[in-house]
Amino acid sequence: MPITLTDSGFLPNELTAFAGKKLNIRMTNISSRVAELESYDMKFEKITPQGKTVSVFAGPLRPGKYRFFDDYSLSGYSGWLTVREE
Repeated sequence: MPITLTDSGFLPNELTAFAGKKLNIRMTNISSRVAELESYDMKFEKITPQGKTVSVFAGPLRPGKYRFFDDYSLSGYSGWLTVREE
């Protein structure tokens, strides 16, 4: 499940997945600074240097809405993962 962090935020900033599946979220940081992909809801955090791609694993998750964000962002960049029944 790929996402990109730009100087304007996450692209896309809304993701969808099915419940009960383990997820691999891959973030590429093309912003002008170091970032930290983090989610309290999904229990991950990963520092991401400029121009690099990192992977984080989450789940299996129950249906619901889960927030992820760039913990280093002063602008509060965040996105949402919606998990639904298959």
